[in-house]
Amino acid sequence: MKTALRPLHLRLLVLSVFVVIAAGLIGWSALASWRKFDELREGIRLAQRLEEEMLGLHAILNDLALGANREDLQILDRKSHELAAWLEFERLAPATERERRLLGSIQAAYSAYLVNIDDLTALSPESSVETLATTVALEEQLARVLRESLARFFDDVQRGLAPRQILIFVLLALLLVTLVAVSVVVHREMIAPLRVRLIEAREAIAQSEKLASLGVLAAGIAHEIRNPLTAIKVRLYTHKKNLMPDSPAREDVAFIGGEINRLERIVRDFLLFARPTDPEFEPVSLLQLLRDVRELLGSELARFAIELQLEEQTDVTVEADRNHLKQVIINLVRNSAESIGQCGRVVLRVRQARVLLRGVTREAAIVEVEDNGKGIPPEIQKKLFDPFFTTKPSGTGLGLAVAARIVEKHGGALRFQTQVNRGTTFGVVLRRGKQP
Repeated sequence: MKTALRPLHLRLLVLSVFVVIAAGLIGWSALASWRKFDELREGIRLAQRLEEEMLGLHAILNDLALGANREDLQILDRKSHELAAWLEFERLAPATERERRLLGSIQAAYSAYLVNIDDLTALSPESSVETLATTVALEEQLARVLRESLARFFDDVQRGLAPRQILIFVLLALLLVTLVAVSVVVHREMIAPLRVRLIEAREAIAQSEKLASLGVLAAGIAHEIRNPLTAIKVRLYTHKKNLMPDSPAREDVAFIGGEINRLERIVRDFLLFARPTDPEFEPVSLLQLLRDVRELLGSELARFAIELQLEEQTDVTVEADRNHLKQVIINLVRNSAESIGQCGRVVLRVRQARVLLRGVTREAAIVEVEDNGKGIPPEIQKKLFDPFFTTKPSGTGLGLAVAARIVEKHGGALRFQTQVNRGTTFGVVLRRGKQP
């Protein structure tokens, strides 16, 4: 089964491929530049050797100008042909095309010079002085050709180096930017979420320890409270049976019974908050779950002229506890209805989105309960999920706290958006896929 790449992995893959390509181009450019430098060094070596040889020939010509003799002519002839042989060897040796062109142009100019040297050495020392001026002129011409050829060679090599140097600098800059981008992506997508998850994990551990202690306390309190409440209810029921239907005491009995029921509800909700049962995961169609809620609460809300609507554009199946989720959504719908009072609308829907959930961006299913009620004032929003905080005269302040605990047990989150006098939207965010 093929697994799609996560956006983080895809970005890292793209950046890694770019880094590899940039590094390859830098390596290729560096290698090409190194070859250019080799050519440059070889050109400098040739120039130094030619300069040394030409200085030697020039010294011999100066000696001839002062006084021609057969020995100097023989030395000039030998040195000239040694230089010609060296030029031929260098031209035929393995080298770059540019070096061969350089040596070819120098050799062509040197050939004319060599012919004149041969003519000069074939004459007697006395008559060779007459052709010495021509030889010196040819030497100057040869030196000029040598300088021009070497200048063209060096300019050509430098022109070849310039774009590669620019390319290396550009690629190094891009590589640096890419490495910075990789660092930013890794920090933003991996290190920062891990830090958030670590903080959340520490808070969750601390909260779990508190709730564990609270659970033990709640169990003891519930046991101690329920037994007297049961006895009171029994005695109250017996007392009620002994009262006449028109007795004024029956009103007091009804009031006491209602308060006893309220106490029992507080104890039940407190136990559910402090010691929630673990969810039994199974595939749940969220759209079908909302249909069940609409069927259950539609007529109840209709008595207050509140329309319970269901948008059926999307359906998502998640791993969840059907009854627990149903309890959460029923609680949210009733809260919305109480916020509206009378004459309003509550809308149920399912949608999919990528959200940040527990420090990780992931695919999620969101069940939304939207109303057009009074909204939630800013001073209340911060306390909305606090246990025992309520704005209802008969509320326990545990409804939303219990709902948030149930959703957390599913690996999700309970979120809301609100505007005063415009309405509120609660979202039950559930992760897609198998639950841990």
